[in-house]
Amino acid sequence: MTNTKAKIWNTTFIMKTENSRHINYHSDREILAYADEYQDFIKVERNQAPEYLYFDLYDLKEKYKNSLPDIFKVQDAVIVISQKLHDLLQNFDLGETLLFEIPLYEYNQKDRRPGTYYILHIVEKKTAFVPEASKGVVEYPVGGIWKPNIKDDILAVQNQLPRVSICGLMRI
Repeated sequence: MTNTKAKIWNTTFIMKTENSRHINYHSDREILAYADEYQDFIKVERNQAPEYLYFDLYDLKEKYKNSLPDIFKVQDAVIVISQKLHDLLQNFDLGETLLFEIPLYEYNQKDRRPGTYYILHIVEKKTAFVPEASKGVVEYPVGGIWKPNIKDDILAVQNQLPRVSICGLMRI
């Protein structure tokens, strides 16, 4: 028997400041070039993405540096994920979304930190939002565009639906 109910993914990750870390990235390109492409969901080649990450404060405690979560934001709201989350995402159809391996360095940008990290460069746009099975979302008067309540929204998603837009969230 097949379960036809939509699966629920409840997240306000992008909007919460506590998901940001004191980490910046280095690139030989113009400082905002990658940020603009990233935020506009434009596909780039690996050599157009940042070369490495580094802690942007010199006096961070080791406990802070050793306790990075599996997903966090760095400079320009770029999303970085751990090896563990990378491996989990391999089980999903990410379409054109890219995962760029990227090293993490200390503030001096010379001493490499242990661990493997990836930039989650979202490119794929999928239509999956099920408003009638969601909670805490409001449709704008123009129709087809939804605004979540960032405190307690629950978004229902499933595959292969007509296109709708969700303001303030990663594109689904």
